[in-house]
Amino acid sequence: MSNRSSASRSVIHAVAVSYPLNAVMCLAHVALNVFVLFAFPLMGLPRPAIALCVVLAVSLTSNSLFSVFHEAIHRSLGPTTRVPVIGISFNDLMGRVIGICFGSPFHFVASAHITHHSVNRTHVEHPDLLEDAIGSKERRSFFLGYYFFLLGGLYQAELLVPLVLCLPRKAAQWLLARAFPADSMPDQALRRIYRSRYDLRAIRLDEMVIVITIGLSAALYGPYWWILLCHFAVRAFLISFLDYLYHYASPLGDRLHGYNLRLPKVLSVAILNFNYHGIHHRFPSLPWRALRHVFNDEALVFDNHYVAQAVLQLKGPLTRDALQKLMDRRTESRREIALER
Repeated sequence: MSNRSSASRSVIHAVAVSYPLNAVMCLAHVALNVFVLFAFPLMGLPRPAIALCVVLAVSLTSNSLFSVFHEAIHRSLGPTTRVPVIGISFNDLMGRVIGICFGSPFHFVASAHITHHSVNRTHVEHPDLLEDAIGSKERRSFFLGYYFFLLGGLYQAELLVPLVLCLPRKAAQWLLARAFPADSMPDQALRRIYRSRYDLRAIRLDEMVIVITIGLSAALYGPYWWILLCHFAVRAFLISFLDYLYHYASPLGDRLHGYNLRLPKVLSVAILNFNYHGIHHRFPSLPWRALRHVFNDEALVFDNHYVAQAVLQLKGPLTRDALQKLMDRRTESRREIALER
């Protein structure tokens, strides 16, 4: 009975959002980014090589930063009751501050991410699927687009699209309609934004702060502006390359599917158990500390190693037959692991 009681307390502890812990993580990331953007150049940059190493060390925390951002998107970072003085919840306030540090407005990224949950692996969102019917010219264009977004283009879009949203509505819609096909995942996310005047105003306000922040930081770096550029280049690669690995070569038509990927515990905690992505898609409102508990309680088997899955993306877009063969091999591998248990 005591073991069962202990297990119950453990689950309850995991499911309960730890606001103090989340606040500490949020403040830590804000401090790191304020240091890189303002404090470090004001302190007087050391030799360029040393300065670059210091800045890139912070750049490597970009996915951890996004994981904190992600908790705010799912309203699990802070209290969600509206605070009268500031007019928004602490969750959204922290999300907006983290978004400014990240380089893209909270409500913009949130709209894209919530849309992703609703269309995951449907005909609207499967960037790794290469249809057999397309011609050679379209095939080359598809491959170029795939690798562009994989190697940094996704984060570039998160930087640039909010700038376009600051334009008059008709001009912005005209430009974005030429960038994203009708009814695509980005198009649906943008329509979600335009349906909310509050979201659009918040995006424009946060984007103005982001532009001022980056511009002021670049001015402080002066002739060493390229160090700041390297910071955002590394962030662009890490965010883009590690964004869709949880769904690459996964079953089509299953909106709730995501891969659970093996990762050393310290790295898993660093990205707030984001590697338990299959659990997250099934239970998106669960706080990060609960994901591992559900995985263990259901005696699940990891689908792949995190690094192996990330490298696998370099294989590029897959035909339906190639995708099915890859999934069949993965299913057989999981079955063998389960039998060994």
